[in-house]
Amino acid sequence: MSGEVRSTPTGLQALKELKVLINGELEGLLNQLNQKGEILSQPTNWEGKLAGDFRGMWPGMHKASLKLKQDLDQLQSWAQKINDDIQAAGGNR
Repeated sequence: MSGEVRSTPTGLQALKELKVLINGELEGLLNQLNQKGEILSQPTNWEGKLAGDFRGMWPGMHKASLKLKQDLDQLQSWAQKINDDIQAAGGNR
């Protein structure tokens, strides 16, 4: 590691786009996924042996999608902190 710090316009744009993806598009898609999964997990909406298997798997999948969003929020927050530190160190070239 050289000790050099840098945050280029390309890096800043990627950071901005990462935030939009995580807090916008991906969050919306995960919400839609969870809504559809909830509908399909109800036997009044979807029934059969394999539908029952889906219902058995759904709670774990739902929990995993919530954990994914939490992990991605943490990643985005960490990336922002790194950029803030780079900016504070004068690496805004």
